[in-house]
Amino acid sequence: MAAAAGLFTYFILTTRRMERLRKPFFVGLFVFVAVTLVENIMFLGYNSFLFWVNGWSAGYYSASPSRIGVTPFPLPIVIPAMLLGKADFLASQSLWQTQIPTSIALFLLFMIPYILTFVIFDRAFCGWLCPFGGLPELMLTGRKPKWHLSFLQKKASERGGFSLTGYTGLKWWVEWIRYGLLLLLIVLSFAVPFAIINVISPALWAKSGPVFIIGSILVVAFAIVLPFMTNRRWWCYLICPVGATLSLWHKFSLFRIKIDKRKCNECMDCVQECRYFAMTPQGVADGGPHSGNCIRCGRCIEACPEEAIDISWRGKNKNVRAQFITMIIITALAWYLWFVVLLVSYSGRFDQFQLFK
Repeated sequence: MAAAAGLFTYFILTTRRMERLRKPFFVGLFVFVAVTLVENIMFLGYNSFLFWVNGWSAGYYSASPSRIGVTPFPLPIVIPAMLLGKADFLASQSLWQTQIPTSIALFLLFMIPYILTFVIFDRAFCGWLCPFGGLPELMLTGRKPKWHLSFLQKKASERGGFSLTGYTGLKWWVEWIRYGLLLLLIVLSFAVPFAIINVISPALWAKSGPVFIIGSILVVAFAIVLPFMTNRRWWCYLICPVGATLSLWHKFSLFRIKIDKRKCNECMDCVQECRYFAMTPQGVADGGPHSGNCIRCGRCIEACPEEAIDISWRGKNKNVRAQFITMIIITALAWYLWFVVLLVSYSGRFDQFQLFK
């Protein structure tokens, strides 16, 4: 893993093709997690997997002390325990034994690695680290969208509009849909027997039949069909509660996309190439995207013919693309090491896979 990460970091730092190297890396994380989940189900057996899912209760927080439990899959809620050294891997059973954060205090402790990741990288998490974001990213094929969805975009005469061909900024009410959905999700988490923490772990959707059906429909529509037809990541923009939450504190992000106005000729190539509605004509005029939509994917950096765009510290003009890429790859290794552990454990026991037993 160290050799692979080192080589990848070297190649991505010695070329301007940051986005073309980031995309296979990001999609690879999704495939990696998906393969781990499939092997986990095959090892446990489908019925045993559902039994485990139905018995999972983490996320219903109270003042009672937390308890020790086991999990066969590195769920988002217990990965921080692994990072903090609070989990033991039982190699003979391919299980992690850890405290399950059912108390509010322990939940806040377990959130520390997440908070550090989000504070440092902000929405770059959505472009580099999210285990589910690779699916809509995989669906982005070709340069020309098949559907333009013009009714969602600003007109050329509006602020942030763009008169040439390509996407413009979205209308204000589209921007607010994600916050409405986030609020609705929080309210529903108190009204239905499904803890909100389970939403960020699709492996637990099977805990509730209606949630599984609704979630599957949304995935097909917003993570597969719409990205394929429009070349835009609609799931991450509109549906994902993590993305909506992160977009609220973009002003505190350490890393920013910065446009050197001395080099920029306002060709708007970056606007047309942005897959996330982050770069707009107004953003070009202001020296960089100033909304909570930028995921630091580097597509605008690669598209700029004048090499006027790069990553900088917040409030500074110094380019820090090398530091950003190195830090985020190290973070990815830390978050996904546990899936490697599980896959290695499974590799020598294919004869024990039960699937439908």
